[in-house]
Amino acid sequence: MGRKTLDTIIDAYHSEDPTYVSFFNNGETMQDGRSINDKMSDYYYDDMLYNISYYFKNATQYYAKGAVFDQIDMKLKLGLVYKYDDVDENGKIKESAEPIKNIARCYLDRIDSYLDGEKVNKRSFSMYNTNGFVNYNKLVSYVKDNKLNFVGPENFELFKNAILSGNNFDVEVSANLGENKEKVSYNNNRQKALRKIPFFKRGR
Repeated sequence: MGRKTLDTIIDAYHSEDPTYVSFFNNGETMQDGRSINDKMSDYYYDDMLYNISYYFKNATQYYAKGAVFDQIDMKLKLGLVYKYDDVDENGKIKESAEPIKNIARCYLDRIDSYLDGEKVNKRSFSMYNTNGFVNYNKLVSYVKDNKLNFVGPENFELFKNAILSGNNFDVEVSANLGENKEKVSYNNNRQKALRKIPFFKRGR
C-alpha cells in the first residue's frame, strides 16, 4: 500500500476530530469535525444561498396545494463559528478569542405558511437537514435583493454581538404575498375544484 493511500486513510480516520464549535441563535452549541472544511469555500457559501431560493419555491408550491396563505416564512438556525481550541473544556469561549470573520454556520430550519397571522400548513415541508456555511453579510444582501424580508441582525458584527449576549433570537426570511391574496385565493379554489372532477370527465 503506497504512502499516498495511507495518508488518505489517516485523514479519513481523523475526519471527525473536533475542529469547530458553533454557537447558534437559538442557544444551541454544536461541534463539527475536520470534514466540514469541504463546505467552507465561496462556492459552497453561494450554494447555501441558492438553497434558500430553491426550497422557498418548492415549499410554496407544496403548501399552495392545500391552503390559501398570504405569507411564507423560512426560519434559519445560524451559528457563530470558533475554532475548537478557542473554546474551553466547559464550552465557554476563551478570552480574546475571535470567531471566523463574516461566516456563519447555517441550517435551513423550517418553512411555514400563514394567513392573517395564523399558521395554515398542517405538515412541514422537508428540507432534508440542509446545512453548510454562509457569508452573513452576503446572506442579508441576497435576501433583500430578491425582494424578500430579513428578520435578524442586519450585519455580521450585530449578529456576533447578539450571539455573545447570550440571548436567543430569531432569524427568518419571509415572503409577503398579501398584495396578491385574491390571485392566490382564486388559483387555490380552482385547484380544489379540479381535484373534485373525475378524471374520465376532464376535457369533455
